[in-house]
Amino acid sequence: MDNLLRNALTHSINENRLSHAYVICGGDEASRNEYIIDLVKEIFCLVESVRFLEEPSTSGQLEEPSPSGPCGVCVNCRKIENGNMEDLIYVVRDGNSIKVEQIEELGRALLNKPFNTRTVAVINDADAMTPESQNKLLKNLEEPAPGTVIILSSGSLFSLYPTVRSRCMIINIGSNDILSDPKFEEKAKNIIRDSMSNKPLNTVFEEVKECTASGPEAEKLLDAMELFVRDVTVGEYDRELLLNMNNRDIVDRIDRLKGYPFDRYLVHIHNAKSEIRRSINWKYTMKNLIINFKQEELHG
Repeated sequence: MDNLLRNALTHSINENRLSHAYVICGGDEASRNEYIIDLVKEIFCLVESVRFLEEPSTSGQLEEPSPSGPCGVCVNCRKIENGNMEDLIYVVRDGNSIKVEQIEELGRALLNKPFNTRTVAVINDADAMTPESQNKLLKNLEEPAPGTVIILSSGSLFSLYPTVRSRCMIINIGSNDILSDPKFEEKAKNIIRDSMSNKPLNTVFEEVKECTASGPEAEKLLDAMELFVRDVTVGEYDRELLLNMNNRDIVDRIDRLKGYPFDRYLVHIHNAKSEIRRSINWKYTMKNLIINFKQEELHG
């Protein structure tokens, strides 16, 4: 965790103004997990909570406040490290997705009184939540139980509904760059361009089937499509602009100037990726993607 965020978080804890929900995005899964563990320790750390008390040192002098950050050695920090913290709840995917029943169970658990001062829930692979799960989570985000913090880890920010994202503090910890398979790059460009043209839906879908024979290949094609849309959307601007929700107003201005709702294009692509990862039939998913592209009425 960087010092700026750590100090801001420390201040929020001391002032009892901790956000009720965070989305940790960017980087790879291991980086996000490490970041979240540090964040959770920061919240629960016992040393952190008494850091600014004036206690005499062994020399009889007052100790200077130690730098912000979890101590890593107190009872709570050790419990978190060992995976047995009473007030820490993890939600992980059940098979290929996070199901609505899991979010319902989480909602009930968050109503229980914590052993300490607050309850923290971590939803790993939050982009694997089904649409029903995301809608169910909204209630917890809109009406959070007192003293609760929900942390969503997502490799695909735009797979989360705008209503979910808007109720969370977004923390992007890395570039989240995608490595595209070169053999799909030209096809991806053609499919995007043809989707924006008056070519029939079935004609565009045939282009998809020509270069795709499985779910994994469909996901590689989607990666290449995402890269192309990002490049076209942002142009001379920073390629990571669309991943920073604080720059949403800039993205919207670019969209209006160019006449293309490319932001919604990215949402459709990320939704398609999420469906394929949940083992939904890739042909159905890709055809539905082209339909969504067509419905955006893009004219390039």
